[in-house]
Amino acid sequence: MQLEDTGRKILSIKQKGNKYIVEFPFAKVKLHSSTFNKFDLKVGDVISESLAYEIASFEKKEEILSYAKSLASKKPYSKRDLIKLINKKFACPKELRLALKELKKSNILDDEVFLKNYLTYFDENLYGKYYILNFCKSHGVTETAIRKITFDDNKEALKAKAYFESIKNKFLRFTFAKQKRKIYDAMLERGF
Repeated sequence: MQLEDTGRKILSIKQKGNKYIVEFPFAKVKLHSSTFNKFDLKVGDVISESLAYEIASFEKKEEILSYAKSLASKKPYSKRDLIKLINKKFACPKELRLALKELKKSNILDDEVFLKNYLTYFDENLYGKYYILNFCKSHGVTETAIRKITFDDNKEALKAKAYFESIKNKFLRFTFAKQKRKIYDAMLERGF
Protein backbone atom coordinates (compact mmCIF):
# COMPACT_ATOMS: atom_id res chain seq x y z
CA MET A 1 0.00 0.00 0.00
CA GLN A 2 1.34 3.42 -0.97
CA LEU A 3 1.23 6.20 1.61
CA GLU A 4 -0.21 9.55 0.52
CA ASP A 5 2.34 12.36 0.47
CA THR A 6 0.48 15.33 1.97
CA GLY A 7 3.25 17.72 0.83
CA ARG A 8 2.20 17.25 -2.80
CA LYS A 9 -1.57 17.43 -2.42
CA ILE A 10 -3.25 20.40 -4.12
CA LEU A 11 -5.17 22.44 -1.53
CA SER A 12 -6.52 25.23 -3.72
CA ILE A 13 -6.31 26.72 -7.20
CA LYS A 14 -6.82 30.42 -7.96
CA GLN A 15 -6.73 32.19 -11.30
CA LYS A 16 -5.05 35.60 -11.66
CA GLY A 17 -4.99 36.91 -15.21
CA ASN A 18 -3.44 34.28 -17.45
CA LYS A 19 -1.70 32.51 -14.54
CA TYR A 20 -2.97 29.97 -12.04
CA ILE A 21 -1.78 29.85 -8.44
CA VAL A 22 -1.69 26.27 -7.20
CA GLU A 23 -1.40 25.98 -3.43
CA PHE A 24 0.25 23.01 -1.73
CA PRO A 25 0.61 22.59 2.07
CA PHE A 26 4.14 24.02 2.06
CA ALA A 27 4.30 26.11 -1.12
CA LYS A 28 2.45 28.12 -3.75
CA VAL A 29 3.28 27.69 -7.43
CA LYS A 30 2.40 30.03 -10.31
CA LEU A 31 1.64 28.26 -13.59
CA HIS A 32 0.90 29.58 -17.08
CA SER A 33 -2.61 28.80 -18.23
CA SER A 34 -1.25 26.50 -20.97
CA THR A 35 0.63 24.44 -18.37
CA PHE A 36 -2.40 24.29 -16.11
CA ASN A 37 -4.69 23.21 -18.96
CA LYS A 38 -2.25 20.61 -20.31
CA PHE A 39 -1.93 18.78 -16.99
CA ASP A 40 -5.60 19.24 -15.95
CA LEU A 41 -4.87 19.84 -12.26
CA LYS A 42 -7.70 19.72 -9.73
CA VAL A 43 -8.06 20.42 -6.01
CA GLY A 44 -7.30 17.28 -4.03
CA ASP A 45 -4.96 15.74 -6.64
CA VAL A 46 -1.70 14.33 -5.32
CA ILE A 47 1.22 15.14 -7.59
CA SER A 48 3.84 12.40 -8.06
CA GLU A 49 7.51 13.31 -8.22
CA SER A 50 7.74 12.48 -11.93
CA LEU A 51 4.64 14.56 -12.71
CA ALA A 52 6.04 17.45 -10.66
CA TYR A 53 9.26 17.30 -12.71
CA GLU A 54 7.26 17.17 -15.96
CA ILE A 55 5.13 20.16 -14.91
CA ALA A 56 8.24 22.14 -13.89
CA SER A 57 9.92 21.33 -17.23
CA PHE A 58 6.86 22.32 -19.24
CA GLU A 59 6.44 25.51 -17.21
CA LYS A 60 10.08 26.48 -17.82
CA LYS A 61 9.58 25.94 -21.57
CA GLU A 62 6.45 28.13 -21.48
CA GLU A 63 8.41 30.80 -19.61
CA ILE A 64 11.14 30.73 -22.27
CA LEU A 65 8.54 30.97 -25.04
CA SER A 66 6.82 33.87 -23.32
CA TYR A 67 10.12 35.72 -22.89
CA ALA A 68 11.15 35.13 -26.51
CA LYS A 69 7.77 36.28 -27.83
CA SER A 70 7.89 39.42 -25.72
CA LEU A 71 11.37 40.22 -27.08
CA ALA A 72 10.31 39.53 -30.65
CA SER A 73 7.24 41.73 -30.30
CA LYS A 74 9.43 44.75 -29.54
CA LYS A 75 11.82 44.38 -32.49
CA PRO A 76 13.00 41.70 -34.91
CA TYR A 77 15.96 39.60 -33.76
CA SER A 78 18.26 37.33 -35.71
CA LYS A 79 18.37 33.71 -34.66
CA ARG A 80 21.78 34.10 -33.01
CA ASP A 81 20.86 37.28 -31.14
CA LEU A 82 17.62 35.85 -29.76
CA ILE A 83 19.31 32.63 -28.63
CA LYS A 84 22.05 34.67 -26.94
CA LEU A 85 19.48 36.74 -25.01
CA ILE A 86 17.53 33.65 -23.96
CA ASN A 87 20.73 31.88 -22.82
CA LYS A 88 21.61 34.85 -20.63
CA LYS A 89 18.33 34.58 -18.75
CA PHE A 90 17.70 30.81 -18.70
CA ALA A 91 20.17 27.99 -18.05
CA CYS A 92 18.12 24.90 -18.88
CA PRO A 93 19.28 23.26 -22.14
CA LYS A 94 16.50 20.66 -22.47
CA GLU A 95 13.66 23.17 -22.17
CA LEU A 96 15.57 25.65 -24.32
CA ARG A 97 15.82 23.12 -27.18
CA LEU A 98 12.09 22.40 -26.96
CA ALA A 99 11.26 26.11 -26.93
CA LEU A 100 13.57 26.78 -29.90
CA LYS A 101 11.77 24.12 -31.94
CA GLU A 102 8.44 25.83 -31.28
CA LEU A 103 9.89 29.26 -32.07
CA LYS A 104 11.20 27.97 -35.41
CA LYS A 105 7.78 26.52 -36.27
CA SER A 106 6.10 29.87 -35.54
CA ASN A 107 8.70 31.82 -37.63
CA ILE A 108 9.78 33.91 -34.64
CA LEU A 109 13.25 32.39 -34.89
CA ASP A 110 13.87 32.81 -38.61
CA ASP A 111 16.76 34.72 -40.19
CA GLU A 112 14.87 35.19 -43.47
CA VAL A 113 11.97 36.93 -41.70
CA PHE A 114 14.52 39.04 -39.79
CA LEU A 115 16.20 40.03 -43.07
CA LYS A 116 12.90 40.78 -44.78
CA ASN A 117 11.96 43.22 -42.01
CA TYR A 118 15.29 45.00 -42.06
CA LEU A 119 15.70 45.10 -45.84
CA THR A 120 12.57 47.19 -46.24
CA TYR A 121 13.86 49.53 -43.50
CA PHE A 122 17.27 49.80 -45.18
CA ASP A 123 15.73 50.52 -48.59
CA GLU A 124 13.45 53.23 -47.22
CA ASN A 125 16.27 54.89 -45.27
CA LEU A 126 18.87 54.81 -48.06
CA TYR A 127 21.42 52.29 -46.77
CA GLY A 128 23.88 50.76 -49.22
CA LYS A 129 24.82 47.20 -50.10
CA TYR A 130 27.95 47.01 -47.95
CA TYR A 131 26.22 48.38 -44.86
CA ILE A 132 23.47 45.76 -45.25
CA LEU A 133 25.97 42.90 -45.69
CA ASN A 134 28.02 43.99 -42.67
CA PHE A 135 24.85 44.37 -40.59
CA CYS A 136 23.78 40.82 -41.47
CA LYS A 137 27.18 39.36 -40.63
CA SER A 138 27.40 41.26 -37.34
CA HIS A 139 24.01 39.84 -36.27
CA GLY A 140 24.97 36.27 -37.14
CA VAL A 141 22.62 35.78 -40.08
CA THR A 142 23.42 32.53 -41.89
CA GLU A 143 25.44 32.69 -45.12
CA THR A 144 22.65 30.97 -47.06
CA ALA A 145 20.19 33.71 -46.06
CA ILE A 146 22.73 36.41 -46.95
CA ARG A 147 23.33 34.86 -50.39
CA LYS A 148 19.60 35.10 -51.14
CA ILE A 149 19.74 38.90 -50.94
CA THR A 150 19.88 40.47 -54.40
CA PHE A 151 21.09 43.99 -55.03
CA ASP A 152 20.09 45.89 -58.17
CA ASP A 153 22.95 48.17 -59.24
CA ASN A 154 20.57 50.80 -60.66
CA LYS A 155 18.56 50.89 -57.43
CA GLU A 156 21.79 51.16 -55.39
CA ALA A 157 22.94 54.07 -57.57
CA LEU A 158 19.59 55.84 -57.08
CA LYS A 159 19.80 55.33 -53.30
CA ALA A 160 23.38 56.65 -53.24
CA LYS A 161 22.37 59.71 -55.26
CA ALA A 162 19.36 60.36 -53.01
CA TYR A 163 21.53 60.04 -49.90
CA PHE A 164 24.14 62.36 -51.41
CA GLU A 165 21.44 64.94 -52.11
CA SER A 166 20.25 64.71 -48.51
CA ILE A 167 23.69 65.36 -47.01
CA LYS A 168 25.47 67.61 -49.53
CA ASN A 169 24.44 70.83 -47.77
CA LYS A 170 25.25 69.49 -44.33
CA PHE A 171 28.97 70.34 -44.53
CA LEU A 172 28.91 73.84 -46.09
CA ARG A 173 30.71 75.43 -43.16
CA PHE A 174 33.90 73.48 -44.02
CA THR A 175 36.43 74.15 -46.77
CA PHE A 176 35.78 72.46 -50.13
CA ALA A 177 38.42 69.75 -49.54
CA LYS A 178 37.03 68.99 -46.09
CA GLN A 179 33.47 68.96 -47.48
CA LYS A 180 34.46 66.35 -50.05
CA ARG A 181 36.17 64.24 -47.36
CA LYS A 182 33.19 64.42 -44.98
CA ILE A 183 30.71 63.54 -47.74
CA TYR A 184 32.94 60.66 -48.85
CA ASP A 185 33.16 59.36 -45.25
CA ALA A 186 29.39 59.67 -44.79
CA MET A 187 28.77 57.75 -48.02
CA LEU A 188 31.19 55.00 -46.97
CA GLU A 189 29.60 54.78 -43.55
CA ARG A 190 26.19 54.37 -45.19
CA GLY A 191 27.47 51.45 -47.30
CA PHE A 192 28.01 53.03 -50.73
